[in-house]
Amino acid sequence: MAFYFRPFPLVNYDLKKNKNNTVLTNIMTRFKIVESFQRQEAVYYDYSVKEGERADQIAFKYYDDASLDWIIYIVNNIIDPEFDWPLDRI
Repeated sequence: MAFYFRPFPLVNYDLKKNKNNTVLTNIMTRFKIVESFQRQEAVYYDYSVKEGERADQIAFKYYDDASLDWIIYIVNNIIDPEFDWPLDRI
């Protein structure tokens, strides 16, 4: 996910409330795929996540680049991978 935040806008923020701004990445920004593009099923692979599999593993399998896991998240409307990704059975 290291590459995911690169295109996010930067903002000046006064962290310590001392009028000294720090440039930070605005992680509150969300990107969304245009819905008409998302409805084009021919563009996507049909894939079922296997038990214990992670998005970076799927990205590596299909794109030969594990850092493209953010594509898997965005296309599947996953906002928080910690809670939105399929959980393992216990």
